[in-house]
Amino acid sequence: MQTITIYQFDELTEESKQKAIDNFKYGDNQFDYIWSDAQETLKHFNENIAYMLIRMNNQDLTGFRLRKWILNNLYNDLFKPKFIGNINKIVKHKRLKNNYYKNGNISSHYYSAINVNDSCVLTGVCYDDDILKPIYDFLNNPCEHTTFKDLINKCKDSLNNSIEKEINWHYTDEGKIEHLSQQDYVYSENGTLLY
Repeated sequence: MQTITIYQFDELTEESKQKAIDNFKYGDNQFDYIWSDAQETLKHFNENIAYMLIRMNNQDLTGFRLRKWILNNLYNDLFKPKFIGNINKIVKHKRLKNNYYKNGNISSHYYSAINVNDSCVLTGVCYDDDILKPIYDFLNNPCEHTTFKDLINKCKDSLNNSIEKEINWHYTDEGKIEHLSQQDYVYSENGTLLY
């Protein structure tokens, strides 16, 4: 009977690691999580923000007038109250969200009335920031020639670029190293994948 020593990716020598990286191929459904997260972000973007293009009375607004329109009509979709902390009892207040758990525990989440957060406001995933970046940039520096339709198109292009960059990164050596070190793959001493 022959004994084979097995290794995790991080335990391999540098030469064996490079062989494992060179031989690694992603599966067909490896990036499904990227597509599903991005699709969910796009769905929320279309439902909460892009549909306002149809409801907009004056579609030729640009510059500071468009900025003001966005802040008046989309503020609650673009900015959420900042989370402050938890209180372990029930308190009735407009800035508290009370949670009742099956095990009998109770907690109240306290949110600020002044400070807002613009990070991951649509679905809680990083793609929210990518799709909304052109709008936040416009709010900080309104351009006189940008219409709301232009902003919507820039937002969708921004999301597409983000997805493309992420998938391309996964095919770099750095991306493969991160993937291989997080998996439970087992290798022989020379870097050949066993299972």
